[in-house]
Amino acid sequence: MLLRKYRLTKNSAFINTYLNKKIVSNDFFVLYLGKVKSAQIDISTKVGFVISKKNIKLASKRNKIKRQLREIYRNFVLNKEIYNINKYLSLVFIVKAQCYNKDFLLIKEKFLELVSQID
Repeated sequence: MLLRKYRLTKNSAFINTYLNKKIVSNDFFVLYLGKVKSAQIDISTKVGFVISKKNIKLASKRNKIKRQLREIYRNFVLNKEIYNINKYLSLVFIVKAQCYNKDFLLIKEKFLELVSQID
């Protein structure tokens, strides 16, 4: 489970990340990048996952995808130096409708492909 200190919890944090307008995307996800950390800040990068009710109607299916994405983030991205996520204050992943009913390994591959595009 992804610890609470790594999660975006407030609506204002999501809005501030959206307003920064740095975007990376692929066919499964859209990633909004928050502000770049200054040198003296030693706060961990926070992440949020958004799945539209318009795309996936059942809450149980939306929650399943969120759990899978949190686990991918925790196991493969968090504290890895090969990804440049630690220089941002916040990340918001928006899941597209194409992600639904896909295999976990394909979702993981697309997720890691998107994270590796961050410069």
